[in-house]
Amino acid sequence: MTSLRVIRGIWNAYTAAGGDERIRAVVRYVLFSWSRLLPLFPASGSVLDEDVAAAPAEAYDAASVIHVLYLIPVDQRRRFMSHVLAALRPGGTLILVLNVTRPRWKHWVAYLQELVMVNGLRLTKGATICFQSLEEYVALVEGCGASVTSTRRLDAGRPYAHAVLIARKRGAHD
Repeated sequence: MTSLRVIRGIWNAYTAAGGDERIRAVVRYVLFSWSRLLPLFPASGSVLDEDVAAAPAEAYDAASVIHVLYLIPVDQRRRFMSHVLAALRPGGTLILVLNVTRPRWKHWVAYLQELVMVNGLRLTKGATICFQSLEEYVALVEGCGASVTSTRRLDAGRPYAHAVLIARKRGAHD
């Protein structure tokens, strides 16, 4: 399916959501390669993707946090990540898709776009816009009780500085 056909399909799929959501869905598709993310998820099991604070302890095999951390104030990220990891079973998989700070020109493209989405159009809800380096995200996740198993850039051919971080929640035998 060509990109224009995919964009048209997204536009049509979001008809009931209204103009703002339709625009946001198309922009997200253009800026991020979702198809590269799907193989990273476990083939089976339960996946947590929202309502993190209310999630029961050790109830999920995997959790995904996609383009969220940059909207949470830096001093609150550790608490947020601890909630996510608490919802995972020992050995569970954490998948983080992150806006990172390198290369700088891609960082600025992402920052300006998010500035418009958060503060201008108010299509994205968040208290802040603060990207960190991939190394800082690794330190955050490991400091909260997970072992990072891999990181990978996802921004080839895209104007955003994207990366994915895969981690495993440490268990009683680690």
